[in-house]
Amino acid sequence: MKKSIIRAMASADEFSRHIHSVPNTPLNATQLDILFNIASSVDAIRPSELAARMNVARPIITKGAAPLIDLGYLSKVPDANDGRSFTYAITRSGESLTAGLLGQQYYQNMDKLFEVLGKKKLNKLTRLLDEANAALR
Repeated sequence: MKKSIIRAMASADEFSRHIHSVPNTPLNATQLDILFNIASSVDAIRPSELAARMNVARPIITKGAAPLIDLGYLSKVPDANDGRSFTYAITRSGESLTAGLLGQQYYQNMDKLFEVLGKKKLNKLTRLLDEANAALR
């Protein structure tokens, strides 16, 4: 039993390293995930919604988004009804960045996984990972 647990842990670690290989950019993995999550959203998104989507605490989002705002990739859009609230929106510079070479690099390993496994197996893998994550929360 212990050998299978060690093997599962090693396999999960290796998978994580493959998925989170950082493209050639000064942005860190969290900043990239924030940027691409916002870029993939149809509407602007609240920091708390983004934190829930990424399964991280809200301060991680706030800290990670600040340099993206400073670099002009994201903007903070004040809420019309609540002066304390805001959403993040992707800017034109952010759209150009995520649609270009950085986007190709960011999605490269998942595209390869989709190509090798196909949609059905990739969806099954995703469901199994979701179940595993839920069990460990």
